[in-house]
Amino acid sequence: MSRIDSIEEKAARWLAREEEGLGPAMRAQFDAWLAEADLHRVVYLRLKSAWRQADRLAALKRPEPPFATSRSVRAWALPRLPSAPMRALAAVLVVACLGVGGYFGFLPQHDGYMTAIGQRQMLRLSDGTQVELNTDTLLRTKMTANRRTVILVRGEAFFDVVHDAKRPFVVLVGDRRIVDVGTKFSVRRDSDHIRVLVSEGRVTVDIPGEKHPGLPVVAKANEVVIAKTDETLVVPKNQQTVVDDLSWRRGVLVFNQQTLADAAAQFNRYSTKQIVVKGDARNLRIGGSFRANNIEGFAQLVSEGFELKVEENGDTIIISN
Repeated sequence: MSRIDSIEEKAARWLAREEEGLGPAMRAQFDAWLAEADLHRVVYLRLKSAWRQADRLAALKRPEPPFATSRSVRAWALPRLPSAPMRALAAVLVVACLGVGGYFGFLPQHDGYMTAIGQRQMLRLSDGTQVELNTDTLLRTKMTANRRTVILVRGEAFFDVVHDAKRPFVVLVGDRRIVDVGTKFSVRRDSDHIRVLVSEGRVTVDIPGEKHPGLPVVAKANEVVIAKTDETLVVPKNQQTVVDDLSWRRGVLVFNQQTLADAAAQFNRYSTKQIVVKGDARNLRIGGSFRANNIEGFAQLVSEGFELKVEENGDTIIISN
């Protein structure tokens, strides 16, 4: 069983238990499972929506598809499922047939997009806004008559937003809400660390539903917002730094006197092969432009330029003095 299949099965079991009622201890276990990984929550929510959709389909009197799908999928009337476990199984079957990537497009006006490690993707939303997804990114969108909402579950995305004063463009990431004011900007999420880089226009950053000292903050072109837990910092950047930070859109990583350890961490985002830098080599400062998908070439250049030792052990490249 694959990892995603295992997660779907566990999510289905939790749905069944939730239908029957969760006691305090079981609820705590369920909450802990959701908190383990963003993918747990995403799959659970998708299955729950499919569960509800199955109940609605059961009430249909004729086999007409009640919603549009991103694939050619024929909908049919289902009998009323007799038990919670059976409905959970039906939800699993919906996802198993479409796959998680296709399933995001299964819900009306609610789409999701995912990139694998090392992959990038360009999107154009229904309002004309362009979105570029960086490596290992999961993003959901919901377009309504009154609002345009994006949820960045993980990873990094660049937004070139078509301004519409009547329909705000909002990005939700972690506990932060980013509202566009005619903007080009990127958002990156690493666990609870959020980074917003504005290349044009302005954005506001706040925490929805909470009064927090110093929020919302406004960031304009060539400024970065760094948010973690309860802290939010706005830092000015020169234009060249902004261009370098967005070089991933061209499949390139640009370093300007960053430590070798930091550069390796950047490369590790784009490859299943990982660089480990040991000893004093971690603090060496490097600069240059490198293809993000050429982790072996980067290691070789570093080895030659700084006379460092490079060893390969399976999917690990070890760099040391």
